[in-house]
Amino acid sequence: MTGTTTPTPAVRRRSVFAFQAAVLVFALTTCCALLIVLGDRFSLRQDVTATRRHRLSPQSLAIAQAVSEPLRLYVAVRMSDLAGSEAGRVTLNRLRDVADAFAATGKLRVELLDISSGRSERFAALLKELVEQDRAAIDAYSQSVGATGRAAGELAQALSKVADDLALVRDAVLTGGNLPASPENFRSAFDSLGGQLRAAAANLQTASTETATLISTPPKADDPLPVSRSDLAPPQLRQPLSEAAKALASCVEWLDSSAGPSRTWATPTAKDRAAALTLLANSARDRAARELLALDRLPALRIFSVAKAIKNSQAALLVGPQRAPGPDGSPAPASVVALDLDELLTVRQSAADGAAVDLRFRSEELIAAGLAAFSTDVKPVVVLMHGGSAPLSPRWAGFTQMTERFALRGFELVEWAAGLDDQPPAAVSAAQRAARPIVYVSISPEARDAAGAMRMAKLAKRLEELASGGAAMLVSVTPSTLPGADQPDPMVSWLAAFGVRADTGRIIVEEVATPSGRGHLWSQSIVKPGSTHPIAAAIEGLPTQFILPIALEATPAAGVTSAAVAVLPPLATRWGESDWSSALSSRGALAPSPSGPRDLGSPAGGFVLALAVEREAAQMRPDAPTRQRLLVVGSNGWFVDPIVAPRRVVDGMMIAEAPGNLELLEAGVWWLAGRDDRILRSATAESVPLVPNLSAGAMSALRWGLIGGLPLGVLLLGAIVLLRRR
Repeated sequence: MTGTTTPTPAVRRRSVFAFQAAVLVFALTTCCALLIVLGDRFSLRQDVTATRRHRLSPQSLAIAQAVSEPLRLYVAVRMSDLAGSEAGRVTLNRLRDVADAFAATGKLRVELLDISSGRSERFAALLKELVEQDRAAIDAYSQSVGATGRAAGELAQALSKVADDLALVRDAVLTGGNLPASPENFRSAFDSLGGQLRAAAANLQTASTETATLISTPPKADDPLPVSRSDLAPPQLRQPLSEAAKALASCVEWLDSSAGPSRTWATPTAKDRAAALTLLANSARDRAARELLALDRLPALRIFSVAKAIKNSQAALLVGPQRAPGPDGSPAPASVVALDLDELLTVRQSAADGAAVDLRFRSEELIAAGLAAFSTDVKPVVVLMHGGSAPLSPRWAGFTQMTERFALRGFELVEWAAGLDDQPPAAVSAAQRAARPIVYVSISPEARDAAGAMRMAKLAKRLEELASGGAAMLVSVTPSTLPGADQPDPMVSWLAAFGVRADTGRIIVEEVATPSGRGHLWSQSIVKPGSTHPIAAAIEGLPTQFILPIALEATPAAGVTSAAVAVLPPLATRWGESDWSSALSSRGALAPSPSGPRDLGSPAGGFVLALAVEREAAQMRPDAPTRQRLLVVGSNGWFVDPIVAPRRVVDGMMIAEAPGNLELLEAGVWWLAGRDDRILRSATAESVPLVPNLSAGAMSALRWGLIGGLPLGVLLLGAIVLLRRR
């Protein structure tokens, strides 16, 4: 008799344990899979390094978020050159770190193209992808170029017709009497103009033929660009069309001067022929101008830009979607932005030990600047006003660091030598028509003679006029000897309407101990601005240097609100000194004399060195904006190269000695332009390794923690161990 076997308790326990283990493994596997899916959808990057090596600055993040469509960064390099050296490997690692940080924003994808062995397969595949994506734009481009080429051929025939008819006008003019010049001179002028017209016609016909050939010729089998080279036609057409328009304009002028209605020596036949020919020449000239405008409005196709940049050399390109011209016929925005590859990849070495210097922040700044070109943000126009005797542009000697920072941010920098020119530059009017924010930045050179004093007076007058008109202004204050003679300083007297008093008769001096004895500081460096203003947040913790600092004071004024931006803390050895002119000129020692008749001791709240002011429209002209902003800085020349350019290597990183100055300048421009949301720390500022000063409370807590907390903690731990053993 066969019966069923009853499982033993041990077997049952093993079965239960196996089942539980299987359930546990299944649950853990399911959790891991779900975590992977969640991590893929909701990624989180957290940089815990002290030097911010794996995260972007707030400024870069804001620029990336302002980009509406994802972009691609292609870096075509010879990998063999970089991989063969330690500096090259550091460069690649740094670039990958920056690329990963930007890629995490979802707005940029970075791809390295190795061109060590010439043309790469990935490069050819990239061009094919772009052609497939932009086929409609490429076809429209070729059709537009072809139409202009055909128009050039028709214009060539029109110019030949004008040249032939010009000879008829010549013959009719020469039959008349009382010519103002010899007949030979008239004949020579007519024949020379006819020759110019025929030469222009020949050039137009040649350009028309070559354009048709370029468009109709298919690409060669070994050509990586799988489209016809219609991009080569516009440069060949532009010059002949321009020459034709000039020749036709000269023809019209000559016809009027030689056989116009007011020319008494011209016969009626000559005048009739000249009038008919003038209509023909004007029509042809207008058509040439229209075709030139059509060429200018052609979009820059990204396929040709990428192929040209990468085909023969190393390059770094930001590639966005192909843009179309505006509905009003305005040129299409750029679809490709080239980055400075040398700056992007170069690793400098420290002069001290020859070690590689980390310039990661520089790569971040360059990529962020390229991204800014694709954003729809309206960039402000910065007008630098000065009272110098000569223009600063285009070289901008002494202001290269400022101009570079403005270029990275997309600011348009315009110069106004207000001491020489009463009217603002034409770019100001263009910005006003385009409704772009305009920020005026003033700097005051020294007035060492009567001519310099006159230029300074003109600058002061222009500043006062702008202020009354509601302009947004960043005003730098310079010391003056006028208050010492009980005379008003015209450079700052107009600030009274804004509730600002600038003590330009004194500069802030600090007595310090030096190895050679007592000395005095004529400049002050602030690390903590001592303010909650948005501009102050941009320079918090960054050394910001003020040369020959001047104290500012907010006074009551109707419709005006003000806030300190940078405050120099009070100090017993710091005061406002009026006897500064002779000491600066002689470079002699200056004895502290805070009790002098024109000297000011350190106030309890410290010296205000930067003041932000807002004024209501009721206090301005009727045509002024509804609200006006003004930023006054109690220093002059605080953003020039000798102050902001010096750098040093700290912990393998190249940092500026006064990084807060350019941050203050940029934040001030954004605030004056009404873009408080863009007042953010840049990558350059974020690269500065800062060790914040401990407060008195923190120092006390740390001291008592080391003295009493550590021994007590050891005793407590020993007691716990002893109790557990018992």
